[in-house]
Amino acid sequence: MKTIGDRWSLFQQVNFNNNSQPHYVLVTPDGKVINTPVSGYMPKEDFKKFLECGVNYYKKNK
Repeated sequence: MKTIGDRWSLFQQVNFNNNSQPHYVLVTPDGKVINTPVSGYMPKEDFKKFLECGVNYYKKNK
């Protein structure tokens, strides 16, 4: 591995069996996936809902 991108690409392959870009995953610091990962284009309203899931999780678990 020569770059940070290589490291994240390997992480994505090993942990999510996926190497597409973009690939969105909300993960806690201890590695728990908190919603369904999404690959590819997402309309901005859907992406906003995806991110709000993470905000709501954080608010409930801080």
